[in-house]
Amino acid sequence: MPKLETQNAAENTLTTPAAVASARNSPAPKSVPQRPVAEAETALALQSFLLAHVKEEVKKEKKQREKKGKQKEKRKLLQQEELEQLRKQEQEIQEQQRIAEAERLEKERIEQLQAEEKARLHLLELTRDTATPPMREVPEASPKSLKIVISNPHSDSASSAFSPPRKIFMICLPHFVLVLQLFIVSL
Repeated sequence: MPKLETQNAAENTLTTPAAVASARNSPAPKSVPQRPVAEAETALALQSFLLAHVKEEVKKEKKQREKKGKQKEKRKLLQQEELEQLRKQEQEIQEQQRIAEAERLEKERIEQLQAEEKARLHLLELTRDTATPPMREVPEASPKSLKIVISNPHSDSASSAFSPPRKIFMICLPHFVLVLQLFIVSL
């Protein structure tokens, strides 16, 4: 027979022969309440459901925290990698600038050496082109000849008329000029 919600608690209790026999002996009959047991079971079921739900929520939160932590670590790693790449790019740029500067300085040095060599060769050509008398030939009529007279007061009259040849100075002068020009070029 199905139970209706309107039935009272007295109808829900079953009487047993032992209960009847004991009813004679005891002043009040004892009935086993069915409702409190059902409420306790319901409370236990609700408590276990809530506990399971809380555990699930804790697991979800823990997973979310772990996920956020992993994402944060990934972001940190990405930022570190980006910084490292930027440092490498800056180092490469600086290295390229250093290489370009070294090449530019080397080019300037080579150009300067070439210009110096060209100037030296030009001066050598100029010195070769200047007219110099041959070494063994002495010009006959030189208007700029100097006469050096050396006299010794203690010598006899025959040796007092000694004078060096006039042409020696004229031979040495062009060589002196050439040596002087080479000295100036080497500076």
